[in-house]
Amino acid sequence: MIIAVNVGNTNTAVFCSGKTVLFPTSEYSSAGDFISLISDSILKTDNPDGGVFASVVPEKNNAVASALEAITGHSPISANSYASLNIDISHYDAALLGADRIAACCGAAAKYSLPAVVFDFGTATTANVLSAGGVFLGGAIVPGVSTMLKSLSQNTAQLPYITPQDDIRLIGSDTRECMLAGAYYATAEFAKGYLANVSSALGQSFAGIVTGGNAAAVHAALPESYIFDKDLVFYGLMKIYELNA
Repeated sequence: MIIAVNVGNTNTAVFCSGKTVLFPTSEYSSAGDFISLISDSILKTDNPDGGVFASVVPEKNNAVASALEAITGHSPISANSYASLNIDISHYDAALLGADRIAACCGAAAKYSLPAVVFDFGTATTANVLSAGGVFLGGAIVPGVSTMLKSLSQNTAQLPYITPQDDIRLIGSDTRECMLAGAYYATAEFAKGYLANVSSALGQSFAGIVTGGNAAAVHAALPESYIFDKDLVFYGLMKIYELNA
């Protein structure tokens, strides 16, 4: 049984035996803190014997790695550019390629037909282009939904601070709803435009695959052809574990 961890800028997600636990990344700074956050959920019912993690927050790496080693009795696999992967990242500056992008693309390559653009809607929104042969061609990074909302609040005198929501109205009936509509529909329009432009530029039809913390709400504003996979990063992490254990 494998425990997989995705450390994001805002939240950390832990996956094991079909269960997912989510908590703010700011809530832990040590292995003990991390273990206590999952002791009443995952560790109460499961006994994982292997671990893998992706992290875009370097200062959390030691805490997560130490916690996974304490839990499983084995050193965990780190999803990074030095690991064995089922995608080719040699055409990119791999040293600066985020672990979450690597995991999402590995998941897409293992689970879906390529070529595809994988969109990960988190604190940042990333677009990740995979060729038909599984080559990572690059992509784009723009502010995520929560980052847009935070920026609006911080850089204006009267707009309030609000957090992402799941139920988004196209035409907002108050200021909060208008901010949410703007952030989510701007993100959806970026995804639609980017996929269309990539397909046009490369002369072939690319599938659109969406994942990430804000993916469900954004997906509702996208055409039905876009694939929504909330566990894509974890699927990729499991594949990376399989290739490196």
